Amino acid sequence: MRTPRSCKVAAVAVAVGLVLAGCGSRVDEDVAESQPAGVTSALTAPQTATGTTGAVDPGTTATQPGTTTTTGTGTTATGTTPATTTTGTTPATTSGTKANAGTKATGNVPVAQGCAKQGPPVTIGQVGTFSGLVGANFAGAIKTSYVWVNYMNQHGGLGCHPIRFIQIDDQSNPALSQAAVERLVSKEGAVAIFAAYVPLDVAGFQAGLNKMKVAAIGGDQAAPEWNSNQYMYPVGGTPRAAIAGSVQQAAEAGGKKIAVLYCVEASPCGSNFNDTIIKDGFAKKFGMDVVYSGSISITQPDYTAQCQNAKNAGADVVAWGLDRAGLQRAAKSCAAIGYFPKLPLIALQGSFDPSDQNLRKSTAFLSGLSFPYMLDNTPATKLFHDAMKQFAPSAAIDTAGSGTWAAGQMLAKIVEKLGPAAQTRPLTKEDIFTGAGKINKETLDGIIPATTYKAVGPQAENLCYFGIQFGSDGVFRAPKGLKPTCL
Repeated sequence: MRTPRSCKVAAVAVAVGLVLAGCGSRVDEDVAESQPAGVTSALTAPQTATGTTGAVDPGTTATQPGTTTTTGTGTTATGTTPATTTTGTTPATTSGTKANAGTKATGNVPVAQGCAKQGPPVTIGQVGTFSGLVGANFAGAIKTSYVWVNYMNQHGGLGCHPIRFIQIDDQSNPALSQAAVERLVSKEGAVAIFAAYVPLDVAGFQAGLNKMKVAAIGGDQAAPEWNSNQYMYPVGGTPRAAIAGSVQQAAEAGGKKIAVLYCVEASPCGSNFNDTIIKDGFAKKFGMDVVYSGSISITQPDYTAQCQNAKNAGADVVAWGLDRAGLQRAAKSCAAIGYFPKLPLIALQGSFDPSDQNLRKSTAFLSGLSFPYMLDNTPATKLFHDAMKQFAPSAAIDTAGSGTWAAGQMLAKIVEKLGPAAQTRPLTKEDIFTGAGKINKETLDGIIPATTYKAVGPQAENLCYFGIQFGSDGVFRAPKGLKPTCL
């Protein structure tokens, strides 16, 4: 009989990707079925029903509860046993009492320059909402995580340690998010979580961090918990910078009166939009009057009533606290009454369809918490684009992608700060805290605002952002380049 805890973990309806990516391996839609010999790419999940065999892009998660789709020639198991499949020279495992999670690294991960020898593999994990309405906002994050892991392993791993990576979709469910963190640490041995995208289920995610005492390095950073939880390390700007910076840009573009409409589904909507703009006084600080505010739902099919109210109030700026799909419905509703206000958005909303004619008629302003993803004119930003072209040439590149890359680079910097002594021994959860405490005014070569950490938080609020604008030609631009604005 399954225990309540095992049932909870079994309910994590995900495909979990384990990657030991070797030199020259590629992770993209075209070659997802193919990995170089000796490279492990496995998908595991506790099974509750018969699985299906097929190929899955390593940057994509499955969404059917209890079903695992596998890569290569391996098959899935049935029952409650986690199924593991591998490609390359390692045989697939389809039965047993636990997943074959301990596969050793091969010579495909080279010894990095500056490393006396290759250290033991290190496991890191990622938890996020990668399916459903909210998950659509994070398309860039799903594959960029694998790109970063592939890039790091191509260059010797994380501080001389080959990376074993596990990605879990928590489906915006706080209970599943907590269970995912617990599984990553207690079952898979993860020493850190990186690039977590949990805007609606942050309560469960932080509960998992608190229980397992593990660091989360970067992610969506949409909720205030990123600056109140001792185990969360925001990379770059923080929640209030996201919306306040966008409002500031709208004001600089001539905005005088603002309407604030925020979703009721999660606290970040209220804290980021309503509280930041109104309660914290940023609208007033930037010379704007709040003329209308109210709550909405991301599931509303139409927002005509709210558009009409904002228009009647004379608002020339409207801050919509919605996901990208809701934002596009809102723009359509406003267009139907001939209303095209300026739109201050959090950067993660910037994954909307740039061909949307309604949004093109309303100038949008975004605040990137890390570097604007379209820039490739410095060594650090060019590295990101080159890695994406090499490992995932057909993947989406957006603000979630640049934020994920920045999170990975911060994790690499944290491990680097541990020095040579940590290169040949196993890394631990405690090492991540130690390394984080050595981060001081770090910009990662200009891709984030200067960041300083305490070994254990909560971390100080970083009210800096990179400005991004979306114009009538359907193009995203960064008017100030890599120069952050600090509030």
